[in-house]
Amino acid sequence: MAKASDDKIFDFRPIGKTIREAREVRGWSRAQMAEKIGVTEGYLSSIENKGQNPGFYLFFSLVLILGLDSHALLQTAMSKKLPVKSSIRRELDLIMDAKTDEDLLFFKAFILAYESCETAKLKKRESDL
Repeated sequence: MAKASDDKIFDFRPIGKTIREAREVRGWSRAQMAEKIGVTEGYLSSIENKGQNPGFYLFFSLVLILGLDSHALLQTAMSKKLPVKSSIRRELDLIMDAKTDEDLLFFKAFILAYESCETAKLKKRESDL
């Protein structure tokens, strides 16, 4: 169970600001947005302006409705930064998630063999100097 002090890891104000900006870009009033996500206008105002924690379900509802990048949005809120993955790395993660352990063992062997070849090439170049 999370303690109240755990909330200090996150600063939700940048999330609220991004949500407000995305809503405004779409030309939606706060009342229209609140209706779309099923909350009061005051609650949405607290999220946008005071950095109130929207909670898991509401956060992802906002992300989907506004077309935001959830990883980037969470990254802005973290005081302890997560490593940023490139788009190719995220794409490879998705591909790998769909593979069996047997497939992954093959990929691992291939990568290790590739790294071994690269190391050998580097040593050869160093010895030629």
